Amino acid sequence: MGDLLSAIGERTPAPASGAATALTAALAASLAELSARYAGDEEDARRAHALAAELVLLGDADAAAYTAFMADRNEETRAEIVRIPEEVARLAEEAVAIAERAADKLRPEIGRAH
Repeated sequence: MGDLLSAIGERTPAPASGAATALTAALAASLAELSARYAGDEEDARRAHALAAELVLLGDADAAAYTAFMADRNEETRAEIVRIPEEVARLAEEAVAIAERAADKLRPEIGRAH
């Protein structure tokens, strides 16, 4: 973890914000997994676990895509540096939904305002 944080802080094109965002979302998915387990929802827990793994892979893919884009700025490499963050955001939203369902089960007396 320390090596990754150091690498993100270096003045290099990758890893950078995309990898950091994917890692943050992966951590959130892992916490959603924990919450789902406490809420007794093993299906959501398994999905959150899978999301975390997918997000880690997307972090690596983002670094590779940005490196490729910097080496050859064309429509294909540009599309990939847009596609990956969009996928990270989609998976992060799914992790949030899992966490919200768990929160509803764990603390139903509090309720949530939407």
